Amino acid sequence: MGSNGKIYLGYITSSISHFIRNTFQKDVFITSLTAKKIKKKHPPLDKEFIYNHNFQIIIDNTIMIYFDEKDMAYNCLSKVDDNLLIYGIISKNNRTEVTTLFKTNPSQIKKKFLKNEKLIVLKKEEFTTN
Repeated sequence: MGSNGKIYLGYITSSISHFIRNTFQKDVFITSLTAKKIKKKHPPLDKEFIYNHNFQIIIDNTIMIYFDEKDMAYNCLSKVDDNLLIYGIISKNNRTEVTTLFKTNPSQIKKKFLKNEKLIVLKKEEFTTN
């Protein structure tokens, strides 16, 4: 029984699937409930990337990924127009779903990503904290 409340966002690129094989379906969706949560917590992101069908830009600009064992999700870092965005993806009900989307800063990246032992770096990037 499928969910009618899902929104198509884009597809997993080969640069990501190369490192995370046999984990995800190519197509990426978000449930309407998760989209509403993002709209409530991070208002401009829902209009800019979810409802305007621009999420593929975030996927294409992914620079780092790590697996969060606590949440059983892959957290991905993307850089779009000098904005650092984190999105989470999981494999659920035979489809790939986005669990979260928010803007972040370099100090959070150092804490969450760079100190993680299971970090996958797709593109080299320098992060400085003031």
